[in-house]
Amino acid sequence: MKGANIRVASFLAWAGRIGGMAFAFLHLAVRALLGALVRSRRGLHVKDIELLVLRHELEILRRQVGRPTANA
Repeated sequence: MKGANIRVASFLAWAGRIGGMAFAFLHLAVRALLGALVRSRRGLHVKDIELLVLRHELEILRRQVGRPTANA
């Protein structure tokens, strides 16, 4: 009878790990889906503002990097 209890306990532990992984995968899938929906519903003005900010950051980074010098 003791061996059967150990097998049942190990099965329940295995099922718990599988259930936890399934829940984590489901959570990630739902988050990705909701994120995609939110991004698709944003207006074009939000995307335009984001592009302007990224271009501004790129210009700042270009100013910070020194120009290479030609050593002949």
